[in-house]
Amino acid sequence: MSGRWLTRIAAAVLFVSLAVSTLPRLVRIVNNARTLLPLPYEARRERQMGPWYASIEKLRAELPKKEQVALIAPPRDLDAAVFANYYLYPIRTRIFAGRNAYRNAARDRTRPAVIVAVNAARAERTEYDILRDRDLAAGRRIVTAPELGAPATTFVLPLAASLDGPSPDTFLIEATLTNPTNVAAEVRVTFWPKGLVRTIAVAPRNTNTYYDFVYQLFGIMNSGWMRVESSQPLRAAFYFANRGRVDATLMPNAVKEATRIAPGPLHRDAKLFVFNAKQTRATAIVNGESISLDPHAFFSRPIERLPTVSGDVYAFITTSHRLEPPPPRLRRSVPRRPRRHRLRALHRGRASRAARHRVLADRDLGRRPWRAGAQAGNPRTAHPLARRNDADDSSAHRAHIRGRDRAAERLRRPRVLGSESERNRARARHRRSVFSRRHARPAQSVSDPDSARRRSHPQPRA
Repeated sequence: MSGRWLTRIAAAVLFVSLAVSTLPRLVRIVNNARTLLPLPYEARRERQMGPWYASIEKLRAELPKKEQVALIAPPRDLDAAVFANYYLYPIRTRIFAGRNAYRNAARDRTRPAVIVAVNAARAERTEYDILRDRDLAAGRRIVTAPELGAPATTFVLPLAASLDGPSPDTFLIEATLTNPTNVAAEVRVTFWPKGLVRTIAVAPRNTNTYYDFVYQLFGIMNSGWMRVESSQPLRAAFYFANRGRVDATLMPNAVKEATRIAPGPLHRDAKLFVFNAKQTRATAIVNGESISLDPHAFFSRPIERLPTVSGDVYAFITTSHRLEPPPPRLRRSVPRRPRRHRLRALHRGRASRAARHRVLADRDLGRRPWRAGAQAGNPRTAHPLARRNDADDSSAHRAHIRGRDRAAERLRRPRVLGSESERNRARARHRRSVFSRRHARPAQSVSDPDSARRRSHPQPRA
């Protein structure tokens, strides 16, 4: 069999193998194109992109035409936000990489109020607090083993909040309610000063946990205080937590009015909170000043020192710990290598500039106070150059500088050559030889002017 036939057989086998592997996909593509051909543009897009494009079509009909829209997408799904921006045209949009980017732009007057959450699965119109609750539910609670208080049927939570500060500050209440009895407990929670009321049930010998107590019960982002009333004694634990800083503080379950504030240090942003939990007006005396409070009302003010509070009210202070800067990183002391190893590293080009200067000084000049020794007449501490020429310090200093330069040149040359490869060194020698031959001019004899003329103007060959 000739070589031509072998080539044809190999090409046929290669073609058949490629056709077997690619033909099913080609058939699917052709059938899909035939199916999409009679459909309009929007139907083809929806057929290809699935539910994601259907959600975009729904948003195009819902969103305001003359108002800018915020597209909030996780950092890993920014490409979906870019496509949403394209398909929502001519609606003006602004892309935010995550919820934190949107809330950090709170002071920006041009920040859009209409929010659209975009991911790889769908795009939907939503609100900021819904996005926040979704992120908090997907995270983890800070306190996994809460310290439950004594059983009680009625108590007051002095601080209840669900708020956001600049990223990453996220303030909330992590609550745990345990029913130690064999009877189901009906719990009535009132959020003041708004007066919102919610009722929850705790099964017997069961525990209810909340990652954001205020928002999960009332659906708002606000701050105030709470009154908890239960049909059965409950053991409860409430933590004022900062989810972004992974910090939580146990809140007291107050059963009666308390105005005594425990002594302690005050850090930055210290505030005093006083509230009236009664149905009637109350008077609070703060540092000798009388303040009248309406029923269920509260007030706060910044403080610089611990105040004195009295009256039928609840009083407490809040303060933020100032994070101290980390201590300076100490440089690890490494024992100095022996002198022979330092010289070896210097010749191989692995020593730093400071180490090279130290080695040069140690090797060629030493670190002796030679000038002072020469002036004192001590031959052991005087430099050799100074001993040879004690009368002229300037000449000795110039000789010292020359010796240092020569020593540095002697040590620099092998280091540079040692860092070059064999090919580079050969190439450098070749260039030097070619350069010297090209510019070398032969010596001309004055006694023979004809020979010089022949060399400068060569005669043509016969």
